[in-house]
Amino acid sequence: MNRFWKIVLWILVGLYIPIILSFVSVSRNRTICNSVKVSINDSVRLKFVSENEIQKLVQHKFKTLLGSSINELNIESIEDVVRSYPAVEDCQIYPSVEGTLCVVVDQRKPLVRIFERGSSYLLDLKGYKIPLRGSYKDHLPIANGYLDRLNNKSDLIVITGYINNDDFWSAQIEQLYVDSKGEFVLIPRVGQHIIIFGDISDMEKKFRNLMALYKSGLHPLEWNQYKTINLKYKGQVICSKK
Repeated sequence: MNRFWKIVLWILVGLYIPIILSFVSVSRNRTICNSVKVSINDSVRLKFVSENEIQKLVQHKFKTLLGSSINELNIESIEDVVRSYPAVEDCQIYPSVEGTLCVVVDQRKPLVRIFERGSSYLLDLKGYKIPLRGSYKDHLPIANGYLDRLNNKSDLIVITGYINNDDFWSAQIEQLYVDSKGEFVLIPRVGQHIIIFGDISDMEKKFRNLMALYKSGLHPLEWNQYKTINLKYKGQVICSKK
């Protein structure tokens, strides 16, 4: 193909694209929203919100949505409403060429289960409450006690996040109790002792010291002979027998 025909071809392509885009724009302006389709990510493991709930929420808040032009919908406003739902972490909304409003939802991922004042709920990594629904089967540490006496509520998120990110500690620590001084007491899954942790200062060092004790300081058969392992004093691990 000589240079002349190449130039002609590029001119035709340059004219064709704007024409096609204009047809797409006109088509979209005429497309009517006829349905709402909701998809929940990780819905097999997490069941904190249902497709039907989100669909009802959207159609209740935006009563004229169905029958409106797709091009006239305020997608950002609809996303804000869906994100305000307690168990929703994020969502993405987009219209299809057939007129379906597609809503894709990410659920919040629980970090710890709270027992407080006769009620139970879950907290995620950002400290948001997730209403407990049905039977949640994932293994999570339990937190209870004098939670209102913590100096900083985020301390609970910090320590449970650390526990959950470590395979050994997530398997070993099953409960975090906050005592009347606002300090943590950890209840292990294996052994009849309790771990007096104190506050979260030097947290990683405390866990390293405890790991060293488990690995080389205590024989597994000795774990049940101890009543407490105290980590709250800097640089010390104090064990007391029953």
